[in-house]
Amino acid sequence: MLESVTLNIEPEDDEAESQANNVIDIKLEKTRKKTKRAFADNLPRVPVVIPVEEHDKTCQRCCQKKTIKHEFHERLNYQPQVYEVIVEMHEVVA
Repeated sequence: MLESVTLNIEPEDDEAESQANNVIDIKLEKTRKKTKRAFADNLPRVPVVIPVEEHDKTCQRCCQKKTIKHEFHERLNYQPQVYEVIVEMHEVVA
């Protein structure tokens, strides 16, 4: 979206009064934030669990960490004649 800004130039002396009506237009571009839109609910979803690596599942005292939640990220996979949404679930351990 372009926004127009108008600047009026003030004359400094009598000779410049003839140029008092000079107007400069500067166009500024406004950046819009992209909104994330969800995929259609009727598309089939394929869950893919991405596990945490084994060395990240143990703490410094050799205790085993537990999975507390999954972070979801959806991406669209297109195969000719088939659309499907792959739901990636990244494990989060604590």
